[in-house]
Amino acid sequence: MKDLRNLVQTDGIDLATFGQRLRHLRRTRGLTLTELGERVGRAPSALSLLENGRREPKLSLIEQLASALSVPVADLARAWREGIPSVLKRDVGHAAASGVSA
Repeated sequence: MKDLRNLVQTDGIDLATFGQRLRHLRRTRGLTLTELGERVGRAPSALSLLENGRREPKLSLIEQLASALSVPVADLARAWREGIPSVLKRDVGHAAASGVSA
């Protein structure tokens, strides 16, 4: 049985925030969509859909992405805005102010 302390709640995840966090982590590690896709066994187009908030990731994929990006699963999966770099907070705030779903 899995240790309950290591489980991550993914219901209610904000897909746009998750996608922005994923893109930020990928870029800061100097990875292309193709390179990250090779590490997790996914097509670059599938990762692009995640980064653009158009697909909800399964927990197994979140775990693979976290491992490939060397971050804890909880850091990648958290759905709140705290911890997002300020440039992303500005982009999310701008999108909300202009009526775009963030």
